[in-house]
Amino acid sequence: MDSTPKANKRIAINTFIIYVRMAAVTVIGLFTTRYILQALGVSDYGLYNVVAGLIAMLNIISTAMHTTTRRYINVEMGKTNGNLNKIFNISLLLHIGFGLFVFFLAETIGLYYIYHYLNVEPGKLSDALFVFQISTVISVIGLMNVPYQGLLSAYEKFAQIAIIDFLTALFKVPLVIGLIYYPGNSLRFYAIGMCLMSLISFLLYTYACYKQYKPVVSLKFYKGLSLYKEILVFNNYTALGAFAYIGRSQGATMLINYFFGTIVNGAFAIAYQIENYVILLVNNLSTASEPQITQSYSSGDIKRTFNLAEKISKYSIIIMLIIIFPLNIELEFLLSLWLGQIPDNSLIFCRWILASLFVRSLAAGIPPIIQATGKVKWFQIIGSTLLIIGIPISFILLYYDFPAESVIITFLLLDFGNKISNFWLLNRMIRFDLKHFIRSVYIPIAYISIALSIFAFIIHLIPYTHWGTHILVGCISLLYVIVISYAIGLTKSEKDTIQQKISKK
Repeated sequence: MDSTPKANKRIAINTFIIYVRMAAVTVIGLFTTRYILQALGVSDYGLYNVVAGLIAMLNIISTAMHTTTRRYINVEMGKTNGNLNKIFNISLLLHIGFGLFVFFLAETIGLYYIYHYLNVEPGKLSDALFVFQISTVISVIGLMNVPYQGLLSAYEKFAQIAIIDFLTALFKVPLVIGLIYYPGNSLRFYAIGMCLMSLISFLLYTYACYKQYKPVVSLKFYKGLSLYKEILVFNNYTALGAFAYIGRSQGATMLINYFFGTIVNGAFAIAYQIENYVILLVNNLSTASEPQITQSYSSGDIKRTFNLAEKISKYSIIIMLIIIFPLNIELEFLLSLWLGQIPDNSLIFCRWILASLFVRSLAAGIPPIIQATGKVKWFQIIGSTLLIIGIPISFILLYYDFPAESVIITFLLLDFGNKISNFWLLNRMIRFDLKHFIRSVYIPIAYISIALSIFAFIIHLIPYTHWGTHILVGCISLLYVIVISYAIGLTKSEKDTIQQKISKK
């Protein structure tokens, strides 16, 4: 395993590329969401998210396969006699099987739920069914895309991934323009457009892989059930984590729909869209480092594995603070700029989502280690149980007339419990040095948080309403969190490295 500065530089370059991709996709997403919301209305926007969420619920096992595929390709790349073509074809065949399974579930359980339990406005059932069928097609196309995405990620072709994702996201612009001027059923038009986006992504990823790695992606059937079984067993435990995450997010959407209807669903969807954009900040840094962590661990370089995990965790928390701190300070102003008129409940949903995101960023470097060890069984069983019990707890709270945001608060507390369980299990399995991790990561973050809390308290004592003042306060908040994070959060060697990079540039 290459542990030289060249490998670390590659992580930094890949991280930068991923963040550029994320920024471009986020800008397009934020720009288009405002007009999609205006064209569809809050109720139809909520309806689309509820129905599309049903497919996500049915797609749990295959969603986990994305992580499994990346992991096995990375491990195979670390072997001197690895057979990537075998891993790819086994993965592709499994995805075809999952696609058929998801289709079966959609046409049975999914349709039963829509006909019997979906809380939809009168006259909208036919639209809900149409969106559901289109979402099923989107899901199956996405399944076929996973092995190709995993291959490019394993080869660290993040620049190509960025270009493909940007081109796919760019398709949203003509989609929104068409949506604004389309005289017919806007909801169905939007669903078809999203299906075309998924198809474009699949074609671009497939083309990129065949152009560069034709021997790897050449279709071939491999006999022998042992590797199929090994991948499926690993994936099934990983699927527990996917079930917990998707089950809680989409399950929450269904609970909100059941107790409050599609209008509150629309507000809830706005908050979760912010979550999806912001959580990419943590996931992207983890994604860029995952090949290095996996290959470091498999080659026996445990010291570098833990060092990378600590750095990724600390940097992820700092990046999250840089985003959510000024965002939270000026959240109401920014929502009004983004959406025009803020749907009821959106503001309180978004504030609790930001708090939840901070908790979820507290150990971003740990999951890659867990995946690298291959010992995922108890991590997934305990962690998934802690997460998924949020659904029955939330149901009980809503049943007894607690407010809708109590769902997010419940998830936040369970997320924190999940982090604790991860550290406890990791320490038992591979003697993870938790004390060193706390000193390196959490002590500096605690000092930063105290400084930010004092600043936020002072800002909220000052009354202001002019839009120019809101922008000024937002900029000052951003600058403040960057300066404080640099001064308190980084070690002397990390500061010296940054200063040297700046001097060279």
